[in-house]
Amino acid sequence: MTAGRAGFENHESSEAPATAQVDERQVVRLLAITRVAVGAGLLLSPTLAGRPWLGDAARAPAARLALRMMGGRDIALGVGLLRALDTGDDGQLTLSAGRSQFSLACLPTEDFPVMAGGELPHAFRLQAGELRLLIDRTRF
Repeated sequence: MTAGRAGFENHESSEAPATAQVDERQVVRLLAITRVAVGAGLLLSPTLAGRPWLGDAARAPAARLALRMMGGRDIALGVGLLRALDTGDDGQLTLSAGRSQFSLACLPTEDFPVMAGGELPHAFRLQAGELRLLIDRTRF
């Protein structure tokens, strides 16, 4: 065996390399925290956070409002997911805001594919303009 990138070992024999075990709940927790952080960025600084997606159009008042609304939604979803993880209820996600309460059906973590650690077999690069064009094509 030889040392590989990021501390992984390259197996020179025909044996299959071991895959790292991933704690699904920890991955979901990190995704929820990331969602809260992204939401906070959109809510607190919509122009700065929205510029990579919208360019100079992120300065428009309507764009800032829409970005703030997305930020609030992301914060609510992230916090709701964190609460669901803490209560151990994988079947339902309840979002409450003021007098409104929403109950969303969620899939258990066992229904998602296991992701192995290490390098992924494919990589791609996408220019910002190409990404923006793809996002623009998803509008209704």
